[in-house]
Order: sequence, then C-alpha cells, then structure tokens
Amino acid sequence: MKDATLVISAFIIDNRADLVSLQKINLMKSTVSFFAGISLLTILLTGCGNSSKEKLQTKADIYLAEAAQSTAMDHLNAGNQHYYAFQETTMDRSLDPVRLKRISESFKAIKDVDKLCEETIRELEKYKQTLLKQVGINASRDIKRAYMPSNEPLTPATYSLGNLNPNKKLAHWVADGDALFALRQRFRKKAMQLFMKHSADISGNSLNATVPVIESFRDEQDLQQQIDRAFQPMNIRYDDVEFAKHLYKHLSDDKSTYLSYFKMTPSWITQFQLLTVCETEILAFRRDYFSFISSTVNLSSEYNFNQLVTVVEGPNTATAGSTIKLKVFVAGHNNYRLPILTSGAGVQKTVTENGYDVITYTVPNASEVTYAGNVGVYSKSGVLQLFPWSKTITIVK
Repeated sequence: MKDATLVISAFIIDNRADLVSLQKINLMKSTVSFFAGISLLTILLTGCGNSSKEKLQTKADIYLAEAAQSTAMDHLNAGNQHYYAFQETTMDRSLDPVRLKRISESFKAIKDVDKLCEETIRELEKYKQTLLKQVGINASRDIKRAYMPSNEPLTPATYSLGNLNPNKKLAHWVADGDALFALRQRFRKKAMQLFMKHSADISGNSLNATVPVIESFRDEQDLQQQIDRAFQPMNIRYDDVEFAKHLYKHLSDDKSTYLSYFKMTPSWITQFQLLTVCETEILAFRRDYFSFISSTVNLSSEYNFNQLVTVVEGPNTATAGSTIKLKVFVAGHNNYRLPILTSGAGVQKTVTENGYDVITYTVPNASEVTYAGNVGVYSKSGVLQLFPWSKTITIVK
C-alpha cells in the first residue's frame, strides 16, 4: 500500500474584500463576566483582615465597574465604525445602482438594530440614573458624557465613579431581577427577529421563523445543544445560521442562576457594574451584527486572510483524447491562524504547515476512495464557520 497526502487549508471562495478592522483587538478585550468578576474578587479577598478586606473590596469593585464601562465604550466605538462606513457609502453615487440599493437597504437594517439597542439601553440608563442619585452623583463633576436618547447612533453615558461614596449602603436593588431578566429576554427576541427579517433562507427568500425561547440550561454545552436543535429546522443559509446561533448564545442567560444573584445584599457599585455589563452585551451584539451586515455587502470581511493562492480543481485520472474541465479560482487563507480540521477514518498523521493542514492517509486496496471531513475558520465576530471538504481518488493498480 502507498501513502496519499492531502493538503487542506481554510479558503474563502467569494469576492468579499478583507478590510483591516479593530474587531480582533476588541475580541481580545472581551467583556469581563460579571459573575467571573465576583469570583475574582473573592480570591483577592482571601487572607486579608476585615479592614483590609473592606478597602480592597471597594477598590476592586470600582475597578471592575470602571473596566466594564470602558469595555462597553470599546464595543460602542467598534460598532460605530461600521455605522459611519455605511452612512458614508449610501451617499456615494459613483457606485453601481444595484449595489448602492443593496447597501442602502442594509443600512436600514443597521438603523433598525441601532434603534432597538437604544431603546433597551434607555431602560438600563434609567436604572443607572436612579441608582447614582441615591449615592450622590454630581452631574458637573461625575458625568463624563451624558446619555442622549436623540443621538444617532446611540450614545450611552459614561461616569467617573471614584468621587462617589463607596460605602453607601442600599436596602434593595434598583433593578428588580425579574424585570431585568425580562428586559434582556425581550431584547434577545426582538434582536433575533430583526436578524431573521433581514436574513434569507437557502433559496434567497425572506425568512419568517419563530425565535426559540431558551431560559434554562445546565451549562454551556447544554445551551449549545438546545440552540443547535432549535435552529436546525429553520432552513437558513449556512453562514447566516451559524452567526444567528452565535448571537443567540451571546444573549442567553439561565434564569435560575441569574435570579439567584439578586438574593444577595447589593452594594451600589455591584449594581452599577451589573447594569453596565448588560449594556456591554447589547453593544457587543450591535458590533457583531454591524460587522456581519458589512461583510454581506463587501464593506468589510468577516474573515482575516493574509495570503492569496491559486487553486485548480479537476480529475485525478483521464484517458488520452478525452475532454476535461478544470476549475481555477483565487482563494485566501491565513497562515498565522490555523484552520480547524476534522477528517474521517484512515488518517495516518496530520501536520500543520504555514496555515495548511497536511493529512497523510494509507490508500486501501480498492478501485477508488473518498476522504472527507470539515475545515473551519473563525470569523472576526468569533464564530467558527465549518465547511465540508471531500476528495475522491481513483486507485490505479
């Protein structure tokens, strides 16, 4: 038996342009989980005396709240880049009329999402304002940027928290747990409905699908399995359905776990941080959605590729005098970020070289053999897109 070696890489086979973006940086600065922050705080406080604990807790709480606020602004600014790019392009009369029409329609979709995000953040800002009034906010001193509901795109407020009384105690949550959870669920439903409205099925027709309702899950794996089952019958285009599942997962919370936190006695800093994290999740959704829509009209690409290569596909065997067809195209790949590869049985070894996965098989004693699997790349939004591959080899004896 002889060995057959296949070279597999992650290719993009359409005409989407690759645009330098801050998305990679922003993903590296991913939202600090509220509950992870509390766990970190618990670790920091271990071994400290009571007085030291209180001081360190105050500093850590303020730091986490300020960090969440800074991350929210990062997501806001990243989304605004796409917003302004669309806004500018819709006024470019040098573009092909058909493409300009599609860009204008996509900008309407972006404005719909921006409006939904603004409406939801408006509710969260009301909670914040009520909270900060109770701890003595000074508008001229402590508000860096005021919330302006009439702004387009939206602009949440930013606050300087260091001057506020860190020891101010509150008897109750300004945001009731059930109300806040319901707010987040409503946003998820409306956000996904907008995605469905502006997406299409595999035939290109407008998609009218019911948004699934998932409120309870054991862990992340259980949530993913429920999402996969819920979205499987929707008949959405492959790229769209994977991105839809990514968005839905990002906006999902387990209700019992979420509400159990509201049984704790709240500090005002902790409440502020929770409200800010809620805003951050909305702004991250907005950023990812805008990036995805931009990629569909070639204003940007959801993928990063640093090399272009020519690819030729054709038969591996032919007879003299016969006519054959070769498929020739240019493809992009990234030799810094490795593709994710799966393959079937019979693999002897797999080696990664310059962004390619080189798979070695042992050729069986047969007339022909087909090797198959999936190869995937991560988009700028962090979505793993899997593409099936296969190769049939005629075995000459």
